[in-house]
Amino acid sequence: MIESRAGGLPLAAHESHRVVDESLFRFLVDLEVVKAQRLQYSVAVAMLKPDLSDEAAMLAAPSVLSAVVRRTRVTDTITRLPDASFAIILVDADAADFPTILGRIRLEVGSATEMFRTPPTWSAGAASYPKTASSSADLLRIAEELFARARREGGNSVYVAP
Repeated sequence: MIESRAGGLPLAAHESHRVVDESLFRFLVDLEVVKAQRLQYSVAVAMLKPDLSDEAAMLAAPSVLSAVVRRTRVTDTITRLPDASFAIILVDADAADFPTILGRIRLEVGSATEMFRTPPTWSAGAASYPKTASSSADLLRIAEELFARARREGGNSVYVAP
């Protein structure tokens, strides 16, 4: 078992390879879109963050990361972004699948940590290729824009590109 650096739920060795740094994540989005073009499947990028103060979000990040790893598929790749938010590459999935995935993550975080008096609300945004984006750059841009919109609005705002 590998413990996340800031504490929280431990990640098993087979889970830890799914968490990559942001530059590798962006590279993997490019590769996944090329593969999706060739094999004709969809790929989604989702960004999410619990709506907490920055300090509380940083404290909760290890538990949230563990929940994200546990409640996404083995084929999905995750990165932790500098502002304590997360991004996920959802392979062979549509952005419309993301609210269900977020629901599973919420349940895992709620049962895994006692630091919240009430479960946090979430801000999230998701887009998919080829349905809503024509390239990896578009995919990332649309997901980031929807995530930023959700963050501005707060209170369980989840935006999925149509």
